[in-house]
Amino acid sequence: MSPGRRETAGRRRRTGRSLLKGSRSGAALLRWGGRVGLSLVLACAVVYGVARATTDRFGASRAIAWLEADTDDIHRFPSRAIPAGDDVLELPAGEPLDLAAVWPTGDPESFLEDTRTAAFLVVQDGAIRYEGYFNGTSPEDPRTSFSVAKSAVSTLIGLAIADGAIGSVDEKITDYIPELVERDPRFADITIRHLLTMSSGLRYVERSLPWSDDVQTYYGTDLRGTALSAKVVEPPGRTFLYNNYNPLLEGLILERATGRRVSDYISEALWRPMGAEADASWSLDSQWSGFEKMESGLNAVARFMAVGNFGQFVYVAPDRDLVIVRLGDDWGTEDWPGLLARIASRS
Repeated sequence: MSPGRRETAGRRRRTGRSLLKGSRSGAALLRWGGRVGLSLVLACAVVYGVARATTDRFGASRAIAWLEADTDDIHRFPSRAIPAGDDVLELPAGEPLDLAAVWPTGDPESFLEDTRTAAFLVVQDGAIRYEGYFNGTSPEDPRTSFSVAKSAVSTLIGLAIADGAIGSVDEKITDYIPELVERDPRFADITIRHLLTMSSGLRYVERSLPWSDDVQTYYGTDLRGTALSAKVVEPPGRTFLYNNYNPLLEGLILERATGRRVSDYISEALWRPMGAEADASWSLDSQWSGFEKMESGLNAVARFMAVGNFGQFVYVAPDRDLVIVRLGDDWGTEDWPGLLARIASRS
């Protein structure tokens, strides 16, 4: 064999050995990657399984298993009934409202269906002028209110003041929750008014992580303990900060001032006196703690309910003696306030 041919053959053998080594290395890498991937899948499955099994004990488990809040949370959380009374304020049928005539543009019922609306009511002069249910919802289906509940909590504070259970909104929160000042003397500067106006100076960070403030105050299984863990970061009255610790602390004050569970108190002081026609309920942090969620989870049918997550709206137009209720599973559109205002002005 000539020198040239021998050199060419040698190159081929070396190239073949290199390709063989590369092929073996690639196969090994694929096997290693497969094992790592399988291990990660198994680990995730174990974590998810443990989270699913412990949603009654840990807020972090709920965050992992349930992920983002949604309108099905009414079925996930335990709840306590808010009984209606025997003296029901009737909502009679009024003059039917031609929704298409007051709707800004397009077919209103197609729009309501497409925007995942569940219920849409127009009440004027104490009578129902329009009542429609969409996407498989019926008049008897209770819906969760999300942050509309915060307005109900504020109303309860006012009723407790009227009852004499609470002195005034300018009382110190430590008059009712003295253990807070033992942890940080700055709590003594915070009043009930600061809680109501979201200007308490308490820390609140939204990060959508299992241990963050927004997750713990929503998914926590011991919300009394969560409320007592709040941290002061600045003097009260300085900054508005939307903060779920505020309504949780208001709930503790209501419990201690009235000597009643919040659901019992709202039934006695508000739900029955106003003539609600159906029982409501309030979602609880857990069966074993039994504390109303306070920042959300007031559940009722569409015939009484402000703005809550996923587009829960109660629009009030006092000059026209008119209320519009929109409940749904998603926002559907960003223009609900403007849309409801236009409907009210034409009704």
